[in-house]
Amino acid sequence: MKPLDAAGLRARGDARYRRGDVAGAMEAYRAVLELVGGDPAECAAALANRAACHLSRSDHGAAHDDCEVGQCRLTVSKPVLNAPMVSALETVM
Repeated sequence: MKPLDAAGLRARGDARYRRGDVAGAMEAYRAVLELVGGDPAECAAALANRAACHLSRSDHGAAHDDCEVGQCRLTVSKPVLNAPMVSALETVM
């Protein structure tokens, strides 16, 4: 079986989340984070998705932490957040 790339893992996490398998989705997003390493946009996207999982479990602190780390990753690489990312962060929070 061919190993999944970040997009494939993210799609797996999204599908699991839609089915209600929050633990499986979180595992897929964790795998994305391990795979993409220091890519700020990929990390921020995976963290935002994982934050949504935390919110579905009412774990607001963990959701906040993931959003904050994702935002920091983006601002370190680009000093200004773009409008779609701000909108995504507002939706998750």
